[in-house]
Amino acid sequence: HYVMRADDRVEQLADQRDLLRSLVSHLVLGGGRDLEPEFEADLRRAPDDAAALRVVIDQVASLTDVSARLWADRLLG
Repeated sequence: HYVMRADDRVEQLADQRDLLRSLVSHLVLGGGRDLEPEFEADLRRAPDDAAALRVVIDQVASLTDVSARLWADRLLG
């Protein structure tokens, strides 16, 4: 708890949280066009909006810190 909430990390954590939220928003609004193929297939099979959101969150959760930043650079400009 204290390491993750150290004063010198608070801003970095907020930036990471914003990046992930932006990625999720972009992917949801994009209807799956930017998802990896296996997640895109899962999204097509999602029975409702809650399940579709879960697929998008699973996609974002599968990204490493570095790949999340690369996705954000590519998708969010």
